[in-house]
Amino acid sequence: DKEGYANAEKYVIDNLDKIIKQNNKELFIITTFASNIERLQGIVEIAKKYKKRIVILGKSLFYSFNFMKKNNLIDYDNIYINTDNIKVTCTENDIVIVTGNQGENNSGLTRINELLYVPKKIRKNIIFSSSIIPGNEVKIRELKIQLLKKGYNIIDDNIYHVSGHMSKNELNMLIKYLKPHFYIPIH
Repeated sequence: DKEGYANAEKYVIDNLDKIIKQNNKELFIITTFASNIERLQGIVEIAKKYKKRIVILGKSLFYSFNFMKKNNLIDYDNIYINTDNIKVTCTENDIVIVTGNQGENNSGLTRINELLYVPKKIRKNIIFSSSIIPGNEVKIRELKIQLLKKGYNIIDDNIYHVSGHMSKNELNMLIKYLKPHFYIPIH
């Protein structure tokens, strides 16, 4: 489909690291797909590097983090998983990872004001580390408007997300090397 080559996940992690380092006295809330284990691992490594606590909001993230811990994919204990839906106080010493980047009802992101207390003096940044799934454009736009009205700074730039799908050139290279008898693309 897309020409060229897809960026590696390291590209996203490097960009997240850079913005967090440059704005170390601000709170970062990162919304991404809970199934993206490599990105979650990278965010944990950033938190570890800057000695920040990870706060997890969202049931699917709870399962992903349990999986990563159980399989020794992360080595960091300063992680708070909010399974009780209680209000958590967060500061510039935290990185919050939250579900709901597609505007899902009742997700961590749509309920963020119920789940987080952030002192007024702290700038609150929400990084959308995801792409828009077609059909969700209106829900996501409405969510972003609500978040802006509540005082969140929205950061939505393609440097914070890469596709997990191969580009046309990469698919051609794969076919060339594997020489399959049949090729059926599946999404």
